[in-house]
Amino acid sequence: MNSLALATIATTILLIVAPEAESLGYGGRQQQPEFIDIDTNNDGLISKDEFETFHSDRQLRRAGQARLQRNAGDSLSLFEQLDTNEDGFISAEEFRARPSCKRSS
Repeated sequence: MNSLALATIATTILLIVAPEAESLGYGGRQQQPEFIDIDTNNDGLISKDEFETFHSDRQLRRAGQARLQRNAGDSLSLFEQLDTNEDGFISAEEFRARPSCKRSS
Protein backbone atom coordinates (compact mmCIF):
# COMPACT_ATOMS: atom_id res chain seq x y z
CA MET A 1 0.00 0.00 0.00
CA ASN A 2 1.28 3.44 -0.77
CA SER A 3 1.54 6.20 1.79
CA LEU A 4 -1.47 8.09 0.40
CA ALA A 5 -3.73 5.07 0.92
CA LEU A 6 -2.42 4.61 4.47
CA ALA A 7 -2.98 8.29 5.26
CA THR A 8 -6.54 8.08 3.92
CA ILE A 9 -7.30 5.03 6.04
CA ALA A 10 -5.80 6.62 9.16
CA THR A 11 -7.80 9.83 8.63
CA THR A 12 -11.02 7.86 8.16
CA ILE A 13 -10.43 5.95 11.38
CA LEU A 14 -9.77 9.18 13.28
CA LEU A 15 -12.95 10.77 11.94
CA ILE A 16 -14.98 7.79 13.12
CA VAL A 17 -13.36 7.32 16.54
CA ALA A 18 -12.42 10.89 17.58
CA PRO A 19 -15.90 12.40 18.13
CA GLU A 20 -16.87 9.65 20.55
CA ALA A 21 -13.48 9.51 22.26
CA GLU A 22 -13.38 13.24 22.96
CA SER A 23 -16.63 13.09 24.93
CA LEU A 24 -15.55 10.21 27.12
CA GLY A 25 -13.69 10.58 30.36
CA TYR A 26 -12.25 8.13 32.84
CA GLY A 27 -13.87 4.70 32.63
CA GLY A 28 -15.64 5.55 29.36
CA ARG A 29 -18.07 7.93 31.05
CA GLN A 30 -19.06 11.17 29.42
CA GLN A 31 -17.20 14.13 30.85
CA GLN A 32 -19.18 16.90 32.47
CA PRO A 33 -19.29 20.08 30.41
CA GLU A 34 -17.15 23.05 31.35
CA PHE A 35 -18.66 26.51 31.89
CA ILE A 36 -16.91 27.84 28.77
CA ASP A 37 -18.50 25.06 26.70
CA ILE A 38 -21.95 26.51 27.42
CA ASP A 39 -21.21 30.26 27.76
CA THR A 40 -20.78 30.70 24.03
CA ASN A 41 -20.77 34.52 24.01
CA ASN A 42 -18.14 34.59 26.80
CA ASP A 43 -19.98 37.16 28.93
CA GLY A 44 -19.44 35.18 32.14
CA LEU A 45 -23.09 34.09 32.35
CA ILE A 46 -25.06 31.23 30.83
CA SER A 47 -28.41 32.41 29.45
CA LYS A 48 -31.44 30.16 28.99
CA ASP A 49 -30.85 30.23 25.23
CA GLU A 50 -27.21 29.19 25.58
CA PHE A 51 -28.17 26.44 28.02
CA GLU A 52 -30.98 25.09 25.82
CA THR A 53 -28.80 25.21 22.71
CA PHE A 54 -26.01 23.31 24.45
CA HIS A 55 -28.46 20.82 25.92
CA SER A 56 -30.18 20.09 22.58
CA ASP A 57 -26.85 19.86 20.68
CA ARG A 58 -25.55 17.44 23.28
CA GLN A 59 -28.73 15.40 23.01
CA LEU A 60 -28.32 15.16 19.23
CA ARG A 61 -24.68 14.06 19.57
CA ARG A 62 -25.64 11.38 22.07
CA ALA A 63 -28.53 10.17 19.91
CA GLY A 64 -26.06 9.82 17.04
CA GLN A 65 -23.95 7.60 19.30
CA ALA A 66 -27.07 5.59 20.28
CA ARG A 67 -26.65 6.70 23.90
CA LEU A 68 -29.27 8.11 26.22
CA GLN A 69 -28.95 11.29 28.26
CA ARG A 70 -30.51 11.87 31.62
CA ASN A 71 -32.88 14.87 31.83
CA ALA A 72 -33.21 14.68 28.05
CA GLY A 73 -36.33 16.79 27.71
CA ASP A 74 -36.05 18.81 30.85
CA SER A 75 -33.52 21.55 30.12
CA LEU A 76 -35.71 24.37 31.50
CA SER A 77 -36.18 22.61 34.83
CA LEU A 78 -32.46 21.86 35.04
CA PHE A 79 -31.64 25.48 34.21
CA GLU A 80 -33.94 26.70 36.99
CA GLN A 81 -32.28 24.33 39.49
CA LEU A 82 -28.84 25.70 38.63
CA ASP A 83 -29.98 29.36 38.61
CA THR A 84 -30.10 29.50 42.41
CA ASN A 85 -30.46 33.29 42.68
CA GLU A 86 -33.25 33.23 40.06
CA ASP A 87 -31.83 36.08 37.97
CA GLY A 88 -32.36 34.23 34.68
CA PHE A 89 -28.66 33.38 34.24
CA ILE A 90 -26.25 30.77 35.56
CA SER A 91 -23.08 32.38 36.88
CA ALA A 92 -19.74 30.57 37.05
CA GLU A 93 -20.22 30.24 40.82
CA GLU A 94 -23.67 28.68 40.41
CA PHE A 95 -22.30 26.35 37.75
CA ARG A 96 -19.41 25.21 39.97
CA ALA A 97 -21.80 24.62 42.88
CA ARG A 98 -23.96 22.20 40.90
CA PRO A 99 -24.14 18.66 42.21
CA SER A 100 -21.86 16.34 40.31
CA CYS A 101 -23.43 13.78 38.05
CA LYS A 102 -23.37 10.53 39.99
CA ARG A 103 -24.06 7.30 38.19
CA SER A 104 -24.61 3.93 39.72
CA SER A 105 -22.38 1.19 38.44
